Amino acid sequence: MSIDGLVKTVWGSLSLVEKGMIVFTLMVYVVSAVNPTTRERALRSVETGGRSLVRISLLLLSGVFLGSFVGTFLPRQLVSSLLGQESGFTGIILGSLFGAAMPGGPYVIFPIVAALFSSGAAVPSLIAMIFAWQCISLTRIPTDLGYLAVVEGQRLIWLRVLIGVPIPILAGIVAGIIWRAG
Repeated sequence: MSIDGLVKTVWGSLSLVEKGMIVFTLMVYVVSAVNPTTRERALRSVETGGRSLVRISLLLLSGVFLGSFVGTFLPRQLVSSLLGQESGFTGIILGSLFGAAMPGGPYVIFPIVAALFSSGAAVPSLIAMIFAWQCISLTRIPTDLGYLAVVEGQRLIWLRVLIGVPIPILAGIVAGIIWRAG
């Protein structure tokens, strides 16, 4: 596929809102770059944005490949027995435990969740996993403590974890009810 074809395919797949956001962003940068008083800051902003784009792209690629690795190497039978429909409440608990221990950002967890779903994991288990990753996130505790130690935020972090424990389980149960009803 040519570059022109790729651009047409990508641009054609965007919604009107997404296209508007891109055009608006370009207009802001063009206006800022033309104005002599804001030109230097606009160029610094492009440089910072470019570095962020590279960093996020690498994380996204890593997550996509890790997700495909999980989907390819984890036996479907194992995923189905641990997290599938027949796993019931145990699958919700296991999903919560996996999610609580899952490192990384959305670039890692969502490709893995997609791969697990393709491999036979049930929606309630996956919803519990996502909620546990958001609410509990054991791997984030050291970072949180580092930021909040200066304001004696240890109690805040442990309170977040404690309150977060039942939420993924409840979310998995509710997701199962809604999924079966739909």
